Amino acid sequence: MPRRRAPKTDDDTTTVEQEPLPKPETVALGAYVGCVGLLLVALLISVWPAVEKATDLPASQATDNVRMSFLGVFHLHVTAGTSLLILVAVVGALGSFIHAATSFVEYAGNRRLTRSWTWWYVLRMPIGSSLALVMYFALRGGLFATNASAGDVNAYGIAALAGVAGLFSKQATAKLEEIFSTIFRVAPGKGDERLRDSLGHDKPVVSGVEPAKLTTGSQVTLEVRGSGFIEASQVRLKRLETGEVLERKATFVDSTRVHVVLEEEELAEPGKIEITVVNPPPGGGTSQPIVVDVDPPK
Repeated sequence: MPRRRAPKTDDDTTTVEQEPLPKPETVALGAYVGCVGLLLVALLISVWPAVEKATDLPASQATDNVRMSFLGVFHLHVTAGTSLLILVAVVGALGSFIHAATSFVEYAGNRRLTRSWTWWYVLRMPIGSSLALVMYFALRGGLFATNASAGDVNAYGIAALAGVAGLFSKQATAKLEEIFSTIFRVAPGKGDERLRDSLGHDKPVVSGVEPAKLTTGSQVTLEVRGSGFIEASQVRLKRLETGEVLERKATFVDSTRVHVVLEEEELAEPGKIEITVVNPPPGGGTSQPIVVDVDPPK
């Protein structure tokens, strides 16, 4: 698919929309996500018997090794504690697979999958696995005594927490950030506050648009006003009557204004258009919507 370009502005500044992911690459990415999911399920089934055996060991045998099988091909003798770490890593990745697969189906189905998000899908499962391990260490250290053995741990509960950490990785990361920001709070004016620029984007806020009302059958340059806009901001337009959604790379003016051009065919019918501004991660987010009427000419 060709790359779409936003229209030129009066100062001859051009912006380029994100490039859609071609069909062959979409198929390959979908196959990768699906195969990783099947592999994780098979791994979980193959390692679970060893985890059950390890958690049933009495405290006096907590350091004894158990035989763990990986897909019936590889075999490893591990301690009870190590078997729990492997369980957490696998289930955390499985939770992230659910998140990634759901996102892939939604965006590919709506033909909104772009090339820039490829690495998000490729690394989603390793990130979920790593995050689940961090959550496990935090919970194990905070809820159990240092001399607690694997037999004191509920394997089903640990697996559930690991899966949830992978599935809701954004929320889990936010909770860890909240915990450690409270524990390691720095004095005002120190740390990141000393930096002139931030690594995370602000969530945009939309306060209004100009013109406030649109007329059918005309091309309009719409100015969206608010705050928190960046050069990578996108404007999302939704026809409330049909549910049709159109995403446009906004023409950045400054942090309080962006422009987007609406073509005649997009304003062919009267109705209402819901407008939001989206800032990409890190940070970022979607602004609250504002609704603009499209009226026939008087």
